[in-house]
Amino acid sequence: MADYETWHALVQSDMSHVRGAPREFVMELVKENGFALKHVSEELRSDKDLLRTAMFHFGFAYEFAADSLRIDRAFALEAIGLKAATMKHVSEELTCNRRFMIDAMRRNDRALKFAPERFKSDTAVVKEALKLSGFSFEHAAPSLRSDRDFVLQCVAISPESFRYADERLRNDRDFCQQVIVQTPTTLRYLPDIFRLDQNFILDALPKNSSVLEYVGPLLEDHEFLVQAIKRNELVMRYVPELTRKQREFTISAAQENYWVLPHVEKEFRGDMGVLRACWRGDDVSFGHASKYDAGFDDIDL
Repeated sequence: MADYETWHALVQSDMSHVRGAPREFVMELVKENGFALKHVSEELRSDKDLLRTAMFHFGFAYEFAADSLRIDRAFALEAIGLKAATMKHVSEELTCNRRFMIDAMRRNDRALKFAPERFKSDTAVVKEALKLSGFSFEHAAPSLRSDRDFVLQCVAISPESFRYADERLRNDRDFCQQVIVQTPTTLRYLPDIFRLDQNFILDALPKNSSVLEYVGPLLEDHEFLVQAIKRNELVMRYVPELTRKQREFTISAAQENYWVLPHVEKEFRGDMGVLRACWRGDDVSFGHASKYDAGFDDIDL
């Protein structure tokens, strides 16, 4: 047998030289040409290490695996883990099995793209893919991507899945409100018409203050933050630290919602100006002041 370089040159001109070649020659060749497996002996098509090497470089190489490997459950799952597209060449005996498909999604979320159509509408299979990546929701059946209840479940698993929800849901203001109240991080994936709408965000805050954590540039808008605190005093927890430490901002917030006092910086809980701002004909807020007892009635301070 010639050395590898000589043999390689022969193969380049005629693939038939692959058959009968030493295993170590074929092992090197499949790193650059996965189609070489099409021409090897049945014995080498059953060689798991050879297939692994070929698939690492060319996922389609699994197409040329021996039937015994394409029906081997463990090896098929390993192959899918390497390259999602190998799903297309797994034995139908495996791909018609729901348990196998769920396990396949656990190996590679992109496998949903190549799954049989009936499994793209299987809620358990789709959810398993979402646990690895919400972007896999793109390949779920349209019937699932337009199902309000199921989309809410998917968003809870992976917020980015909302990008691939049916357009009618993505443009439904009430549904989008429901989504961010349940899973605030989803705000990042809403259409700009809602994501950048201050009133839309303000309407959600009374139900879940943590929505504020994901409003992006609006966290720098003091006027917006004061309006947010007016809706829900717990919002103060998510105001940027530099803003929280500004006395004038704290006074403005207290003027809008005296219940914010327990959530302001400790240094402001005994501040005369902040306490004046909190007073609204009811001294309950003073229970959170650092220097004054509840019931303090000197409104002029």
